[in-house]
Amino acid sequence: MQIHTLTAEQVGAIDGNPPALKKMLHQLHTQQSSEFWELRAVIAESHWPVYRDQGFARGVLPNQVYAWPGLHQRTPLVLPRFQPIATDTVLLPDSQARIAVLRFDALHPLLMGNKWFKLLYNLQQMQERGYRRLLTFGGAYSNHLFATAAAGQLLGIPTQAIVRGEPVSNPVLDAARANGMAMAFWSRSAYREKAQALEELRQRFPDAWIIPEGGGNIEGVNGAQQMGAFFPPVEGGQTTKNVFVACGTGSTLAGLITGCESPENYAFHGVAVLKGGDFLVRDIAQWIGEGGSEEGSEGGSQRHGDPGEPGLQHKAVRWRIHTQFHGGGYARCKAPLHAFLSAFRTLNPGFPVEHVYTGKLFWAMDQLLLQDPSLRPESMLALHTGGVYAVS
Repeated sequence: MQIHTLTAEQVGAIDGNPPALKKMLHQLHTQQSSEFWELRAVIAESHWPVYRDQGFARGVLPNQVYAWPGLHQRTPLVLPRFQPIATDTVLLPDSQARIAVLRFDALHPLLMGNKWFKLLYNLQQMQERGYRRLLTFGGAYSNHLFATAAAGQLLGIPTQAIVRGEPVSNPVLDAARANGMAMAFWSRSAYREKAQALEELRQRFPDAWIIPEGGGNIEGVNGAQQMGAFFPPVEGGQTTKNVFVACGTGSTLAGLITGCESPENYAFHGVAVLKGGDFLVRDIAQWIGEGGSEEGSEGGSQRHGDPGEPGLQHKAVRWRIHTQFHGGGYARCKAPLHAFLSAFRTLNPGFPVEHVYTGKLFWAMDQLLLQDPSLRPESMLALHTGGVYAVS
């Protein structure tokens, strides 16, 4: 995907002038192949409606109104044109190993990581069934809420969120609000009972397509299957590629498993970011229709495949959940994880990492290299699924 950058000088020449802005965007639309335009300037609050009317979306930094980036025209509900995702490398502090990272976080300026994949079929279902808005759930640092709000802004779809906990402000929620998402904060006890409140929500929002937390439904799983198309090929004679991904609901990992076309070449490792992540084994097994045996507890749980349920492409893919790297719980960052992130950032300056998802992913890979002699750095591939806005 190409991004056309407007300089501060260019922005200054059109700022607050609707005809000039519209003319420049029309020229860019006809002369450039870029889908997106980034404006390298802060836009005054009073000028923001001019950009909004042209389809721009606000960015993520708090207390700023700026167009980063936005669409000249609203897009249909189809997968955007993506360039091949780059493979990067990072150096892990404790093992001193260099591992490969598939940069899904660079997939799209706003719909980054795994979230667009999990939204795609939900958006299509919403459209096909005649719903007009999205209603979903998440915590205060939810990448899913951020991406859902961005998709709503870019596609002209109203979005509504039920947020776990007391009302708060942070870069993730501020960006979601700026992109038009309405929010209701539910106490943690009420949020735990959200499944029982679904019928009431359907009656209150009859025009809403309801997506579970994290995009964790069958549409999300089927969308995540597409991520495997970006994997680098496993050449003949190479060892099994151990693919690592951070897991909140487990729906991304379920999609990777069911979408894997070469099960003999891959083993999938999910790193649970929530405390008590053993539930992921049950949920993923249900999504992929798998039986089999369960091994381990604190060191992780593992199952091997039986034939999957109808509608899911399933093969006997090796997969495992590592539950001991939650860092204290969701969005928590206890001392060991904090120390790891500090060392990681020193070794990999400028590489986007945070404590909610990706920090735990790389921490797990680093420690597992020290603990498991069967793992080799060259056999490991990390999937960077976004989530770079949380502050640790």
